[in-house]
Amino acid sequence: MQVDRALEYIRKTRNNAVIVGGDRADVQLAAIEAMTQCLILTGNLYPNEIVVSRAELRGIPIVVVRDDTYSVAKKVEELSRKLRLREKEKVYYGIQLMDEKVNFERLYQTLGISA
Repeated sequence: MQVDRALEYIRKTRNNAVIVGGDRADVQLAAIEAMTQCLILTGNLYPNEIVVSRAELRGIPIVVVRDDTYSVAKKVEELSRKLRLREKEKVYYGIQLMDEKVNFERLYQTLGISA
């Protein structure tokens, strides 16, 4: 997808996560500028320093995954059918569970980023 088309689509939606190839810095930067909520980079490809610094400035998390873009989009679609996060209790429980079970300090250290 061309950057201008991707940006047009991103701007039409709210509270979105953008799933994009890890080698598409152009789309990643456009998504960051459009204030996407999260970047999911596929192909086990890590973002360049410019993408990382801009995402950090705007507080946008970046997730790098091994699978290809289509597979990740399909998995997210399947999950969204199963989960209904409109209920505040589920969201709070999910946050609490993440805080209890995920060692964020170690995760940040492994990724080489500061908290």
